[in-house]
Amino acid sequence: MILEDLNDEQKKAVCFDDHLLLTACPGSGKTRVISHIIAYELGRLNSLNRRIVALTFTIRAAEEIERRLHLMEIETSRLWSGNIHAFCLNWILRPYAGFHPRTQRGFVIIDAVKTNEILEVLLQKDDYSIIREDFKFNSPIVKIQPNGSFIVKKPTHMPLFEAYRTELEINRFVDFEHLLFYSLELLRSCPKIAVTLSGVFQNILIDEFQDTQELQYQIIFEIVTAGRGRTKVSFVGDCDQAIFSSLGGVAKSKEEIEAGIKAKVESLDLSGNYRSNQRVINYYRNFQTTPIEITARSLIRDNPGKITLNKTLKRENLADEIAKLIQQSLNQGIVEEEIGILVPQWLLILPLARKLKHLLPGVSFDASGIAPMSDSRDNLFYKIARLFLTAPSQRLYKVRQRWATEIGLELALSIGCNQENPQFSARQVLKIVNSIQSSETQADPYLRECLTNFLFAFHVKISDFPALSISFESYFRGIQRRIERAKKEGDPLPEDIESFRNFYREATGVVISTVHGAKGEEYETIIAFGLLKGFLPHWNDIIDKSIDENDVSRKLLYVICSRAKNNLHLIMEGGRTTRKGDPLEFNNLLSNLQFEYDEP
Repeated sequence: MILEDLNDEQKKAVCFDDHLLLTACPGSGKTRVISHIIAYELGRLNSLNRRIVALTFTIRAAEEIERRLHLMEIETSRLWSGNIHAFCLNWILRPYAGFHPRTQRGFVIIDAVKTNEILEVLLQKDDYSIIREDFKFNSPIVKIQPNGSFIVKKPTHMPLFEAYRTELEINRFVDFEHLLFYSLELLRSCPKIAVTLSGVFQNILIDEFQDTQELQYQIIFEIVTAGRGRTKVSFVGDCDQAIFSSLGGVAKSKEEIEAGIKAKVESLDLSGNYRSNQRVINYYRNFQTTPIEITARSLIRDNPGKITLNKTLKRENLADEIAKLIQQSLNQGIVEEEIGILVPQWLLILPLARKLKHLLPGVSFDASGIAPMSDSRDNLFYKIARLFLTAPSQRLYKVRQRWATEIGLELALSIGCNQENPQFSARQVLKIVNSIQSSETQADPYLRECLTNFLFAFHVKISDFPALSISFESYFRGIQRRIERAKKEGDPLPEDIESFRNFYREATGVVISTVHGAKGEEYETIIAFGLLKGFLPHWNDIIDKSIDENDVSRKLLYVICSRAKNNLHLIMEGGRTTRKGDPLEFNNLLSNLQFEYDEP
């Protein structure tokens, strides 16, 4: 049953019984194969104490894998899935905190919002006035190497980050980078921890391995090597889709992975594309760096589709042109949900969405990704708020169960209660959430009221628990920061509760999203604009000379174009300028690419 309807490449990957590096080209059924690998491995667990781990780049990816396994009627109680930060917290730092000098007296996990606040306060001190200008438009980013030193763009930045670390230590704070670093230190200083974990995990599967950071690789390597063959590891992804390098993502080669785990790794490819026609594939292969031949295998493989590049359009006419392209697709019988509009930066979304709603009043648009949700998805109150913002439904039944289980365990830990206490069961969490109502229409007061009442139902006074108090305030400050930033840019974000609910609803209508937000998605028609230097690649990637801006462009364009099934419309609009008023230039790679485009 598990191998049914898989092609030969997919079957080989699912059944492979050793360390694996699997390159999955766009449209090759990566998530399907991952789900089948997990199902296959769950059926092969050789002890009741053994587990399978699926490390995903996003929480959403973990939920999609669980959803597919549920549809396959696979029992998942012995699967742990989630991101590496949650993995390290649950399996390493919390259970072994007493063995690390920085966590043995207790610790508080802080999110990105709190991290930025600490750094901003430090930057106001006279000691750092000389580097303040370097962070005028972008906040400092904390990145740590496996040896514990900070990764900095300039040597003059190092004192700021050292002062930041001191602040963390004084307050017993642990940010996400130090969570990884302390976990790695524990594995290295107490080898028995890695041995124990390798005895638990029979297979560790890493999705989107190309976006994995060096610290994360080293944690995985420590566990796998400690097992001496007991733990199998599978790396799945596509180096050509490594679009998170600015966050520290590293696409390691087969040889580098072999050196890390001290064992041989088999390299397999999924090259059959079940998404796009061959013409679209041939087009985006212009941005491909790997030598894999990608072949269209879908029913539309021979369709010519339509591929256009518009270099003459002016910014003031952008909405009219995109409205025309949308209408063309609709006239061809393409449904709204199969049309995707992609942009390199999220601040470009809202102005366009407003104009399109005016130009096409009969068309629905889904720009839910621009709701000012806090980015801190590991924050407990983000997770609780998610339950208040989603209505119970058959589609979300298993997902909400998973969320509620996670919330119950985390809340119990946060207030020092037994995790086995039925008061914190998923059923009880959902019962309380479903019983709480609010008449507020604005998101901030609505969520404050709901979250406060949720804690009250558990007899929790937030002021008695510093860690909870910090997480609560960070959650709301994260929302406010996004709202304020958008206002400064002249495009205020919606603050009503319905806009927040839309963030979690299934896409209904033409989707407007960032490139990063659309990774893994597919549409009959793709329309992409803002393909200009400064947007794509971002100014940060142009200014930082240690980064190859063409490599960044190549991967972003590869992801954009490979979302399209049949039609691809690329726009480099004129009329956009820098803060100084200089016109933005066209993206180099697109400008220089020779291709027989269709008429726009």
